[in-house]
Amino acid sequence: MRHPDAGQFTGQFWAREYGEWRLPAVHRLTVDTYSVQHPGTPSRQCIQSVAGHLISLFVVLELGFPPAQATQAIRRAVERSEQFGWLEPPRPRGDLTIVDVANADTLAKHEQVVQR
Repeated sequence: MRHPDAGQFTGQFWAREYGEWRLPAVHRLTVDTYSVQHPGTPSRQCIQSVAGHLISLFVVLELGFPPAQATQAIRRAVERSEQFGWLEPPRPRGDLTIVDVANADTLAKHEQVVQR
């Protein structure tokens, strides 16, 4: 379910992550997770984007590689993007939202929520 204040918190959240915390180590996970939770519509661009972010999450969370290697994996995958198809997003998409991350008042809490 979408939180009624999600739009307000989204801008606040990105401003803090980019500005105040200068792209913390969990930034790659933040971007990937947010992008997968908000996949857009079944278009070639959205399909390619979600595929790249899912691959990145797999490389970081399942294989344990650093974010830089996830970015390399995305680049290699995009070369084969015509092979990707639309995946119907699951319902619900998880209990945590951008609001939970935006409410974290320290970098340590922010990273903890993103990791969850």
